[in-house]
Amino acid sequence: MTGKRLTIVSLLFLSLFATPSHAMAQEVRILRGTLSQGADITGELSVDGTSGVRIDAALSGTHGSLAWDHVCPYVACLPGETVSLRSSYGPGVLTGSGQVTIHGQTYSLWAPDGAIAQLEFDGAIVLPEFTSSGTAELSVPFAFSGSLQIPNQKEPGTYDVFALRGSGVATAFLYRNYFTMGWAVGGVIYEFAPRVVVIPQ
Repeated sequence: MTGKRLTIVSLLFLSLFATPSHAMAQEVRILRGTLSQGADITGELSVDGTSGVRIDAALSGTHGSLAWDHVCPYVACLPGETVSLRSSYGPGVLTGSGQVTIHGQTYSLWAPDGAIAQLEFDGAIVLPEFTSSGTAELSVPFAFSGSLQIPNQKEPGTYDVFALRGSGVATAFLYRNYFTMGWAVGGVIYEFAPRVVVIPQ
């Protein structure tokens, strides 16, 4: 009985290492490019990375999760408060449209039988004092993460999985919201850089 249990355990252990390689996430670094995202409008993403990756997409500001557009338009965000610059886009069909090129092959994004992407941009700003113009710009570092699932040509119904990573500088465009009398974020531009960029003080 003990021998049978050892055999079963051994087979289960070995099966963990028998997973096809395309199921294991490979890392892709996004090196350059930008996402321009305004509040409640379509964002424009155009980036390049390792493994010959290029992504060009229109991202839904309505169906994306824009943390910076969920609070300040409705409550008074005052100088000294911290505001998240997180923008995330899920894998659903309402995310947007576009295409991705990897290893010389191009696929449609979020389309039937196409590639699937999940994208998250994360950073934060501390709101400045109010200005006489009622507008301001702030630049801070951001971190990017996500995943890319590409249809596997040899095994239909399966995907090659890539983990996306990157960083750069996010510039937030602020305006004085005279309904709440606080700041609001009208849009953010995320600009990728090959390495972390030091923001001038």
